[in-house]
Amino acid sequence: MTTSVGYILTQSGFSSINFLNLAPICDECNEDNKGSTDPIFGTDGYQRKAFYPYDTANLVIEVKLQIDKTVSLLKNKKGAYTLKYSATGKTKEIETWDSVFKIKERSSAVCQQMSKPWIEQIIDDAKIDGVTNFEAYVKKEIKKSKKRGIIDKNHLRVSFLEELERTKRLLPYIKEFSASRPKKK
Repeated sequence: MTTSVGYILTQSGFSSINFLNLAPICDECNEDNKGSTDPIFGTDGYQRKAFYPYDTANLVIEVKLQIDKTVSLLKNKKGAYTLKYSATGKTKEIETWDSVFKIKERSSAVCQQMSKPWIEQIIDDAKIDGVTNFEAYVKKEIKKSKKRGIIDKNHLRVSFLEELERTKRLLPYIKEFSASRPKKK
């Protein structure tokens, strides 16, 4: 993943040469998702609230994942994962952030792609560590992953594991997943 610089406001007049109008942004976010979308003005032409990338306030964004209960996690259907992002007093900013960068859609796709590897990693690590109580082990994994923040999409991994735990689907999924794996010789 390469990093580039993106314009916060549209490039016109002083805003095109103002360094505070530039923000570091990865190419995937800037070119593949944001493109020419204006984060300040919506498609309806009305101004909307957006996050200011140089804000020094410590912003905590909560991530909650819901998994469609009617879908087998092994089948991993598109749309099975619904994400909700929230931050106190920042509802409009989060709506803009999602609209510009397709955050919920992209996060859902990551969960769809990574759910099996995340569970596989837990099963394999638990076997190496000689763990028999998966629920306690997953609680520890969640705690460790929370400390890592967003590195390697840990915030999504945490939300995925918490949702499995909350809905009592963790152990059934581990059993279902283990049964579907080819036996190692």
